[in-house]
Amino acid sequence: MFRMTLAILLTCSFILSGCNAMAQNNKTETSSLNVFNPRWEGDHFIIEVMSNGCTDSSDLEYSITDEQLTFSRIRSDNCRAMPHLVALSFQLDQAFTSLTNPILFSTGTRLMGHGKTIN
Repeated sequence: MFRMTLAILLTCSFILSGCNAMAQNNKTETSSLNVFNPRWEGDHFIIEVMSNGCTDSSDLEYSITDEQLTFSRIRSDNCRAMPHLVALSFQLDQAFTSLTNPILFSTGTRLMGHGKTIN
C-alpha cells in the first residue's frame, strides 16, 4: 500500500512540474537578439535572425532611440527544427524614413558598417 501511494505521489509531482514548465515557456519576455545581414530595400529594413522554425516579424519589435535601431525578441521560438537564418522585413514609420543611421553588424570579431539615407 505504501509503495502504491508513493508511486502515485511521485507521478503527480512529475505531472505538475511538467505543467509548470510548460506555463513558463509560454510567457512573453523581451530578450536580446543577434542580427545578421541588415540592409535597406526601399523603405523596408531587412534583417536575418536565427530561427528554430517558428520566427516571423510579429515575434520581434524594434525601437529607435537617439538614432539607434534596436531589435528585441518578444516571443520565443520553441519549434524544434534545426536552427537557421530567416530574413524578416520591417517597414519603418513615415517619421523615420529620412533618418540617416549607420548600420553596424558583427562578422566574427570584425565590426562592419555603412550609412544609408532613406528618401
